Amino acid sequence: MTTLPAPRLGAPLSGRELDVLAGIARGLPYAHIGAELGLVADTVKTHAQRLRAKLGARDNAHAVAFGFRLGLLGTAPAEGRAA
Repeated sequence: MTTLPAPRLGAPLSGRELDVLAGIARGLPYAHIGAELGLVADTVKTHAQRLRAKLGARDNAHAVAFGFRLGLLGTAPAEGRAA
């Protein structure tokens, strides 16, 4: 089992970055996250890039893992239970 490196939260995530992270955690594509937030997909992509940089995450899955570890996303749903 591989352990994740400690998150490097260099700067706090903005409200929009947290919204985007939550959408990514729900498995939504950028276009759907954008539609929910009133943004275009490219803007969502930019927010995702910035939040990954702030967290020191290598990809979206890594960012979501850090989000849960840092308490930014609440708790993960129990396995086998709908979110």
